Amino acid sequence: MASVDAPDALPRDLASFLDWRERQDAPWEFLGLAPRPLLPRERQASLITGNLLAALDEALDGKSGFVVGESVELSTADAVAIAGIVVGRRSACLASPPCYLESNEKQPVVIVEIVSPSTALRDRVQKWEAYRRIPSLHHYLLVEQDRRLVELHTRTGDIVFEERFIEAGEVPLEAIGVRLDVDSIYAGVIDG
Repeated sequence: MASVDAPDALPRDLASFLDWRERQDAPWEFLGLAPRPLLPRERQASLITGNLLAALDEALDGKSGFVVGESVELSTADAVAIAGIVVGRRSACLASPPCYLESNEKQPVVIVEIVSPSTALRDRVQKWEAYRRIPSLHHYLLVEQDRRLVELHTRTGDIVFEERFIEAGEVPLEAIGVRLDVDSIYAGVIDG
């Protein structure tokens, strides 16, 4: 169980949060308002995460320069968020394949969040506000856990993203040369 201080003792700015979180026994995020504990995943989210990790590992097999990470902490000038899945750039694999993203690598190209009713506001508004300012980010995926829907944000300019809603077919991630099949994302969770 996460250690929680009295509400008036919670940090109110990023600098205080960075010191405070070191004393907590569970992961926390700070998205500009107040610290929030990272919630445990529901079963559907865990299955979808596993499907996505398997699909990304397979699709990126043999492609140098990209690594996949799960539950990766990302920091911006005013926020700290724990991303569900991150595909990042790496010039060389430092371990024998498969390579995984280290939490100190800050070049995410793709960020994926699995959306549940309890995380929808945080994922769609608060995290998106922080993530879209990351210069290396090309794709932000919001994958609904309760229905077949992938919301894809693709960078088209410095601060401009195109938004697509995909219920069937493929999710194109041009920046990493991958197309994810919606049926594979939801395999064992929601039938097509």
